[in-house]
Amino acid sequence: MSGNTAESPEMGFPGRDPRTPVSVTPQIDDILSVAFDLNTRDLQVYHALLGRPNATTQELAEIIGIDRSNVNRSLRRLGELDLAHRRRRLLEGGGHCYVYTATEVEEARELLQEGLDVWTERARDELQGVLVPEP
Repeated sequence: MSGNTAESPEMGFPGRDPRTPVSVTPQIDDILSVAFDLNTRDLQVYHALLGRPNATTQELAEIIGIDRSNVNRSLRRLGELDLAHRRRRLLEGGGHCYVYTATEVEEARELLQEGLDVWTERARDELQGVLVPEP
């Protein structure tokens, strides 16, 4: 293994197979996975939204190549994390559909920083329990 990669722990990062080499220099997907507990499908949907604002579930499903129910699950998860927003669009022939947009980069960066702070605190607590034997 090169000096810039390491084996992930047995449990691995969310969305990664166990023992997948991960870069020691964190990549954005690694950070999103850890900070927000996103899986690979969630990351695919998020990236598709960044490239295609105001997309419908059907459009996202076609872009990514997965079924709409999986896209919907990821959109719901991204919405809970404020990484995606839904709005209703009226159709010319009547009725409506929902379109989704990724959170603006600056706002997402702030959310990511908050998520990393929470994750870091949990990691410190976990390490403390491992490194300091209980009486």
